[in-house]
Amino acid sequence: MKRISKLFSLVLVTLFVLLASCTQTSGNQYTVTFLNEDGTKLQEVKVNPGETAVYTAATPTKESSDPDFYYEFTGWSSSTKNVQQNLSVTAVFKARITSTAVRTKYTNETKLTQVVSSSSKLDVDYVAEATVSSYVDGDTTFFWVSMSNGRQKISVRYLGIDTPESTYKVEAWGIKAAQFTKSKLEQAKNNGGKIVLQAEEGNLKDGNERYLCWVWYQPSAGEDFRLLNLEIIEEAYSDAKSYLDTQYEETFRLANARSQAFGDRIWGEKDPTFDYNKDGVKMTIKQILDTYATKEAIEQEKDKGKKVYVEGTVVRKVGISSAYIEQVDNGYVTYDEEGNEVVVEGDGLTYGIYLYGGYNEVTKFDEVGTVIYTNANISYHYGSIQLVGVSNTSVDLLEEERVEVTPVQLDGSMWTAANQGQYKYRLVEFKNLTVTGGKDDDDSDSYDIYTVTEDGTVINLRVDQNTTIRINGKKNKTWTAFEGKTFESVVGIVATFQPYNGAQVIYQILITQNSDISYN
Repeated sequence: MKRISKLFSLVLVTLFVLLASCTQTSGNQYTVTFLNEDGTKLQEVKVNPGETAVYTAATPTKESSDPDFYYEFTGWSSSTKNVQQNLSVTAVFKARITSTAVRTKYTNETKLTQVVSSSSKLDVDYVAEATVSSYVDGDTTFFWVSMSNGRQKISVRYLGIDTPESTYKVEAWGIKAAQFTKSKLEQAKNNGGKIVLQAEEGNLKDGNERYLCWVWYQPSAGEDFRLLNLEIIEEAYSDAKSYLDTQYEETFRLANARSQAFGDRIWGEKDPTFDYNKDGVKMTIKQILDTYATKEAIEQEKDKGKKVYVEGTVVRKVGISSAYIEQVDNGYVTYDEEGNEVVVEGDGLTYGIYLYGGYNEVTKFDEVGTVIYTNANISYHYGSIQLVGVSNTSVDLLEEERVEVTPVQLDGSMWTAANQGQYKYRLVEFKNLTVTGGKDDDDSDSYDIYTVTEDGTVINLRVDQNTTIRINGKKNKTWTAFEGKTFESVVGIVATFQPYNGAQVIYQILITQNSDISYN
């Protein structure tokens, strides 16, 4: 009897503890509120601490104002697992395009209504006909256009877009965006169509003195103009940027949302031409030149964007972020896929190449003779191979090693059409060059100085706007300052320049610093 009494007492105690526990838990329950995107309350669920709130009401919906796409419910704005406090979560939707949707709906519907004639001037009428001077990337092009003080070459930054980079660095879809822009403008040129630049009144330039424009083109003569900025959005080569308070604000807002519904290119698709590898393929400078500096490779822009890993000695810094490097081709050791050692033989000669760093200062290029290692991307510019995407982050130094840099001594007999190419991108020196003429650039502080050696060989010197040549303490901006003079010594880089596609490549000596010239 006592034993039964004890068991009964134990059961009562256990029940009391369980009831107390349940009462305590019930008092500490949390409320999870499920909201639709517009803030409408869909359901409230109460859960104990640490439990998961499960939504059991009707699937959330969102109406679309565009019949060409619909919204699919994809989940909630935050997790409802292990709830530790009162919580509100909002329905998340993804736009999906219908199978019958027209890709460039808004481009097809948007018309150029501003009157433009052959006498229109961009800085006066905010609209004018233009022709392409040169292509930069997906959202920047150089155009020739009429202005109040005559026809000018201007840099135009496309309004309303910001395509991925493809110049000083390479980003996914950047090269494809640049190719798309070029293809549309060349289509107009080749088929007799016109190009029109349209600006926003009171917002003609950005902080970098680039003109801000809507770019219209005719696919062929007589056809309606198409707004290229808008077409780039609808083809998913750019997100819409800086379009607020413009005449096409509402159109760009709608087109951008619609473009995202396709879910391709920048909105979720991998770029088939972009090198997603973190580390580049190791190559010597000679291998890069042999593969990518040929006429055919440059014309085709072969493997543009491919990532490589290269090393070399800084022989000259250019501007704040770029440099020429050289490397003696002594070969190297690598390994095949099975881990076997492979010896790559070198020829013992020296080769050079240009590293372009863009707008951010690269202090690791500051000291001549520094040995650097870097990842970079293959790129091309005016008929030349160059490596882009370099920065202080990508560049490593061999701290303990410095190399004495000595330019190659050249004279007229060595500067012939047959062997100019072997000195390409190398640091060289000429002595006793007589100035015969020159040419100042129309749109920058750059200029050419024409000279001859003692035996009459023509040597073209180039002073880029990034190079500061000072005369009487001031930056010189014209070749005429050297008219009638003789350069006792000129040290520079053998660079190439192609004035336009298909033109003959010009070899010239690029002067990169004030101390590299002496004259009388």
